Amino acid sequence: MEAAAIMAIALAHGGGKDPDYHDFIGIVIIINSTTSFKEENNAGNAAAALMAQLAPKAKVLLT
Repeated sequence: MEAAAIMAIALAHGGGKDPDYHDFIGIVIIINSTTSFKEENNAGNAAAALMAQLAPKAKVLLT
């Protein structure tokens, strides 16, 4: 995806035209949002696993 974004900018410079950054920005936003989603999901899973390990467990003895 990063290569596609760089190619979009590089190819936009051809033909004497001004660069068109719309494609580049769109691709970067998609990459950023996907990475953020994965990191948030992993952090949530890690927090849940830690809380499960820290959950108090007790045995009650009836006499």
